[in-house]
Amino acid sequence: MEIRVEDQDEDGAPIELAEPETLSDRLLEMAGATVLSLYRRPALATAISTGVGWGIRYEQLWRRALGGRRRRPHINWHEGGRGPALVLINGFTGSGIGWPTVWVSELEKHFRVIRVDNRGTGWSRRAPMPFTISDMADDIADVLTACGLETATVFGQSMGGMIAQEFAMRHPHRVDRLVLCATIPPVPAFTANPHGVSLAAGIAFPSGRDIRRPTKQQLTDFLDALHKFTAAGYEPPDNRLEEFAAQNLVRGTSRYGAFCQGRAINAWRDPSRLRHIYTPTVIVQGAADRVVVPANGHSLAELIPGAEYVEVPGVGHLIPWEATQVLTDLLMKDREHPTTSNPHQPKENDHG
Repeated sequence: MEIRVEDQDEDGAPIELAEPETLSDRLLEMAGATVLSLYRRPALATAISTGVGWGIRYEQLWRRALGGRRRRPHINWHEGGRGPALVLINGFTGSGIGWPTVWVSELEKHFRVIRVDNRGTGWSRRAPMPFTISDMADDIADVLTACGLETATVFGQSMGGMIAQEFAMRHPHRVDRLVLCATIPPVPAFTANPHGVSLAAGIAFPSGRDIRRPTKQQLTDFLDALHKFTAAGYEPPDNRLEEFAAQNLVRGTSRYGAFCQGRAINAWRDPSRLRHIYTPTVIVQGAADRVVVPANGHSLAELIPGAEYVEVPGVGHLIPWEATQVLTDLLMKDREHPTTSNPHQPKENDHG
């Protein structure tokens, strides 16, 4: 599957993109376009991704050699509620506290909700770095084990959706259902958007300092960045975006943590592996997503056997904030009418 760089939706209508507003925004946009132009050719994209992956592994070995014995990853999580287990995995630089409180409270009435701090974020900032998407997928398995759980429904937002896919491939018997939200398939199958690079850089907290009482200006600056992730013209019904901004500032992700997550994303490759996901899967995509264009959701639906595709009109990248009820209804539908098997899964005696 050839990688594409798009600024149009599936019907050919242009996706409304905000123009870069500062010199740094423009430079990031240019850098993003330059890098992503290298990914236009699948063979070159795979080679770059492979090189990034080898670089991560080499640095891991080097750090272990200098540091003596291998340090066990320290991964933090937050949990609450009762019922079937539901794991929430956040996106780039997002931690386990960075979810809409109103949504988490509703989910905890029906599920045992486990919100993981990905490596480099929240209270997992001391976890070993660098790392890969596979490492973070194995972290989810470790968290489930620590919680005394064999299986869970796994929900992944953006980068968290990549981790969720990898988790389903590496630990297939530990996933009840898979919900992939505003995310992409591995290199080279994703559809790139140069504008997304500058947007992602805008939310990467630059210093990693914790600001327990953000100033009005700090909140305003972060809010401006967050609004670029939502559909054009989106007006939240309450203070959920202000809350999200404060959550990110209270426990910031360092530049190096964000850099390591970026490396992990770029090293994640081989979409052919997705054909081995037989977990019941739902792909949720915002039709007006300015970061992950809808073509990515369509690609995932083609790559994962039997996956259901749900596109939400008028919604951007922050689906848990912009379309909270849609996700709640979807998760509750799965809880009340669980799908126990995928009709596309091979039978035990099927050797073909």
